[in-house]
Amino acid sequence: SKGHRRQGSYNDSVENLDVEVEIYITQLSALLKLMQSEAQLMSCIIPDKNRRTVFDGIVQQSLDSVVSEGEMLATQAKKSINKHEFMSVLSIFPVVKHLRSIKPDFDYTLEGCSTPTRSKLASMLSTLGSTGAKALEDFIESIKNDPERASMPKDGTVHELTNRTIIFLEPLLDYSETAGAMLLMHGSQSLHSGTLSRKGEQAAPSEAVDAKKSKMKFADYMTKVLSALGLNLSNKSETYNDPTLRPVFMLNNYNYILKSITRSGLLNLIHLCNKDVGQYYEDQIHEQKRLYSESWSKVLHYILEIDEPLSQQRLMMPDVKRLMMPDVKLKDKEKQNIKDKFSVSKNYLEIRLSLSGNINLFKQ
Repeated sequence: SKGHRRQGSYNDSVENLDVEVEIYITQLSALLKLMQSEAQLMSCIIPDKNRRTVFDGIVQQSLDSVVSEGEMLATQAKKSINKHEFMSVLSIFPVVKHLRSIKPDFDYTLEGCSTPTRSKLASMLSTLGSTGAKALEDFIESIKNDPERASMPKDGTVHELTNRTIIFLEPLLDYSETAGAMLLMHGSQSLHSGTLSRKGEQAAPSEAVDAKKSKMKFADYMTKVLSALGLNLSNKSETYNDPTLRPVFMLNNYNYILKSITRSGLLNLIHLCNKDVGQYYEDQIHEQKRLYSESWSKVLHYILEIDEPLSQQRLMMPDVKRLMMPDVKLKDKEKQNIKDKFSVSKNYLEIRLSLSGNINLFKQ
């Protein structure tokens, strides 16, 4: 299965938003350079006692313009969250990452300016951070609340929800510290309960800048996402009328998840928080294979007479030994018994093969 991919106007809108974000990041860097150059020129022209006041007035319009655009990005992201279009929200993560990296230079350049001027970027950064944290939290809720019977694949292949989850998580690997800091500073306490999570308390903003804590927090978040996804998929599998499809469905999805997070590098990050996740998926894949193989047990049942305790003993009986000897003619009754035995097993085998024809075992 190649999985589902974004198509059409939605894909185009995300790409256009990415271009807007790149332009905005360039504007932030350009504004900083211009402010630094302006401050340097003023040092040779404006007296010290008036320099900061004049500089404050000069940068106001440009600073307000950049902050206004940043707040518009946050507004667009909030609308996307409400529509559950979480891919669009990913655009704010590179903005926050970049702004965090250059904010110390902005703070240094704006030293001596009025408090409202110095707090504008910090306020915008907080707005973007809280929006990102809400997007991450709401994404988990959207997984938990995804309808059980929504778009169930008839062949038991990878579910669209699984694919969407992986597509959302993979780009965040480049922003693991940024996403972790968002959750530490703005995340709700509800995130601290999860099957695969570690215990912890919400950090103060001053603590969230620690790279190790931020990465650990994001790793903890991803285990919660995968826990919610696993529970939802398990509930979905129960909606199949054919019990054979249930382990096939879970096998395909577990296999896809494990291969995806391993290939992308997400698993290495997750292991910072929980070292058992990789082995958990390996065990589940093995278990689902075992459950699927049991669906063929009745074929062997009819051939081997597993439910008849005397089957092995019969092989040693004189009549049976006689049947196994060459050039011995079978009685009509013996012939009919053999025909009946293979007729039943053949019919059941045809049924199993027919059902299996609608099953898609994921390989990648």
